[in-house]
Amino acid sequence: MQKKELKQQIEEQTALIAELEKSFPKRDDTVDRWHENNRPYEIHHVKVRDAYWKRRMLITRLEEGAVSKTAAVY
Repeated sequence: MQKKELKQQIEEQTALIAELEKSFPKRDDTVDRWHENNRPYEIHHVKVRDAYWKRRMLITRLEEGAVSKTAAVY
């Protein structure tokens, strides 16, 4: 993959992260974190986490680093 494509994908992931961060569903603090009332919050949290991970991996590829070492951290 070329650097230009990687930079574009990083920008797309950054925009996605910003959009996801703004649209977190409300968390119901009256029940346990894993209660079904908090399921939309947890699903959204996983989407945000995965977007950050994908962005970090793209940055590692752009910097020509070891993707396996970065993956081990995450």
